[in-house]
Amino acid sequence: MQRLLGNLLIVPTLLVTVLLFGTVIRRLLGVRLGPVRTVAAAVLALLVVGPIMQTLTPDPVPTDPATIALLLGLTVCCASLVAMAVVVIAEAIVPDGSLPGPVELLHGWRSRFARTRRYGEIVRIAVRHGLGRFLRGRRHVGVASSPSRRQLARSVRRALDDGGVTFVKLGQQLSTRRDLLPREFVEELTHLQDDAAPVDWARIEEVLRAELGRPVEEVFASVDRLPLAAASVAQVHAATLTDGTEVVVKVQRPGITRVVERDLDILGRLARTLEVRTEWGRSLGLTTLAAGFAEALREELDFTVERDNLRAVGAALTAAPDRGCGCRRPGRGGAPPGCW
Repeated sequence: MQRLLGNLLIVPTLLVTVLLFGTVIRRLLGVRLGPVRTVAAAVLALLVVGPIMQTLTPDPVPTDPATIALLLGLTVCCASLVAMAVVVIAEAIVPDGSLPGPVELLHGWRSRFARTRRYGEIVRIAVRHGLGRFLRGRRHVGVASSPSRRQLARSVRRALDDGGVTFVKLGQQLSTRRDLLPREFVEELTHLQDDAAPVDWARIEEVLRAELGRPVEEVFASVDRLPLAAASVAQVHAATLTDGTEVVVKVQRPGITRVVERDLDILGRLARTLEVRTEWGRSLGLTTLAAGFAEALREELDFTVERDNLRAVGAALTAAPDRGCGCRRPGRGGAPPGCW
């Protein structure tokens, strides 16, 4: 029973000792240390107490209480100095806060796992559509004729379509780059559609409530639960404000930002890899293309940009005077050139 009680008292004694050493070290250094680094320094000090005590204790062992207290004080000071020296060296090599904490590490591993899984999925999509050979650095033949380019463009379009919203958007943007892509690719990529199945109203209502910061009923007198249109990024609903004004509400699809950011990160990494390993990647400047596309897509996801542009256009139309052209009503000869 006494041994059990002694074992139970070891844990709180160690905790108190560690806290005491941590407080002493933090006070002596005069800087604010993180909890992990403070506990590590205190544990180190506790570990070196025994060897230091053995080194300082003379032979024979003194029995005078004053001498024992002096030796104990010197031991604590020496152990604290050792721990402080280690903390200073660690702070110089790896400053406090430069390493992620346990939560950040867990989140980082989860992100890496999700990215790796998505990366593997993208590679499988490319291979399934016959594009695996273009992920390597060897030169490829067989795309010099128009039919072969048409077939390859069709495979690229299908792969982008299977890749999801980010890659569909990429294909749509590439379809406007006639300066970079052959005619067959431009024509094929224009067939990429941005339609998507509508999101249930319950989830859309959650997004609206979170963005508005209050119930939807306090802002809108009514909202049509069936969307007017649904795309891969957002969908729009007809609504009426509480003052009777009829409006159209554009709502971003739930979770689309996280999906797009993950795919943009993968797309950037893939572009850098292909630019280094393949001749066609270097010739197209894939890294620059990927960066420009990422910026444009992030701007599309930021609805405040679209709002500000609409306000600017509305203000310009309101401020523009209705001068007309000063022409008389057209007769048999019609209106003069430039009049409408």
